[in-house]
Amino acid sequence: MPEAATALKFQQQHFDEVSEGHLSLKWNEVEAATEYRVVDERDVTMYRGHVPQAFISGLADGEHRFEVFAVDARGEVLAETETPATVHVQHWSLTSAFGLFACGAVVLVSVLLVLLWGARHDADGTEAAA
Repeated sequence: MPEAATALKFQQQHFDEVSEGHLSLKWNEVEAATEYRVVDERDVTMYRGHVPQAFISGLADGEHRFEVFAVDARGEVLAETETPATVHVQHWSLTSAFGLFACGAVVLVSVLLVLLWGARHDADGTEAAA
C-alpha cells in the first residue's frame, strides 16, 4: 500500500449514544481513488461509492466500528483509516417512544380543534355580514 495510507481520516471518529440507529460518516478525499468502501466490524461492506460520505442505517443496539478504504480503478487499496469510527447505539425505550407519540397526538388534536374552532367562527362571521 502506498505512503498515503495514513492520509484517510474520518471527520468524526466517535459518536456517543445514537438513539435512532443511523449515522452519517464523512472522510477526506483521496486524489486517485475511484471508489470508497466502508466496512463494519464484521467485515460487511456497508457502503460502496464515489462520494467521501456514507449514510449508515439499521444499526442494532451496541457498539459498532467502521473503517473506510480508498480504492483505485484497478481495485487496489490506496489508503485506509488508521482509526475507525465508533458508535454506541442505544435505541429509545418503548416507554419514551410511547410518551413522544402521546405528546404528538396531543399537539395534533389541539391543532385540529383550533382549526375547527376558527373555521366555525369564520363561518359565523360571514353569515352575520351577509
